[in-house]
Amino acid sequence: MRLPVPPGVVPSGPTSQISSSPKRSAEDALLYHWHTNTSLIISVVKTPEIQAFWQTEAPWLAQSHPFLMHSLAALAGLHLAQLIPDQSQAYLKEARVRQVQASNLFRSWAAGTLEKRNFRVIFAFAVLTMVSYLATEPITGNNSLDLAHFITWVNLFRYPHRLVRSSLFSSNNDPDALAILRPFGEGKPPTQLRDRAMIDSFESLRSANANSTMSSPDSQTLSDSIDVVEKFFEVTPVRPPDLMTTASWMFMLPEDFFTLLTQRTEIAIALMAHCLMPTCNAPPVWLVTKWSKRAAEASLGILGDRWQTRMHWASTEIQSSSAEIYVFGMDYLAIP
Repeated sequence: MRLPVPPGVVPSGPTSQISSSPKRSAEDALLYHWHTNTSLIISVVKTPEIQAFWQTEAPWLAQSHPFLMHSLAALAGLHLAQLIPDQSQAYLKEARVRQVQASNLFRSWAAGTLEKRNFRVIFAFAVLTMVSYLATEPITGNNSLDLAHFITWVNLFRYPHRLVRSSLFSSNNDPDALAILRPFGEGKPPTQLRDRAMIDSFESLRSANANSTMSSPDSQTLSDSIDVVEKFFEVTPVRPPDLMTTASWMFMLPEDFFTLLTQRTEIAIALMAHCLMPTCNAPPVWLVTKWSKRAAEASLGILGDRWQTRMHWASTEIQSSSAEIYVFGMDYLAIP
């Protein structure tokens, strides 16, 4: 298949000079875009270690792991499909073919014990799969469908983090593992001040939990989760300068919380909506911003009028956020 050649690119940092000849193969065209554009925006945190991993190391690992090569090319194709609408069908078709190929090859490669494999390869594949899911699933405008898609993504997002954590204690531990793990909530940022609206909101959630008819174990899980989300806001401002700690709630909350979230328990949905406030207010990042804003709005819609008072603080912040649903990355492109 001959793909359209991506537009000329002005990278935000030093990159190797890759030919932009129209005669490049489909894979070369996609990997060119990956190197000069998609790799620069895939991470929610712009640390040198993370940027180097996605722009340089991941393609190098892909040379000896074909499923990773297909994953890189697929996500680059999905990115181009959104950036260049009039050529989107060609890119989408190629991306879907490569997603299937990547999945099949990965299953064959991972037939043994994953712990014995290169965790950096597994981490890269898991993250690419997770981001590709967001890029593939359309925002429907249906609260129930969009919330279901986002909750599935949350569970996908948590997998690579758990994988990296477990690898830190394995016999083949990579000394650079913490460089990947650190942006997902490691360390202790400065404590944030709590205002009256925040205090009232959490008191209201505790009241809702205390008056619910849920089983004692589930009620205890939600009580613990409310405490955790309060702690989340101690390290994450409602209007953060970046996304550094905005995803940490996914790894702070107890495992049983995500079971209740998947089951659409109202208090769990309300807590997630609170956790999405900082992401909605942070500087936008491709896919993460538009889906977080949509999931927060869908959560408010599903909770409905009965939760209007309890969700006043979250609702006000979400509805007034400057997050827009658009394709981030156009600032990297110089289209003649």
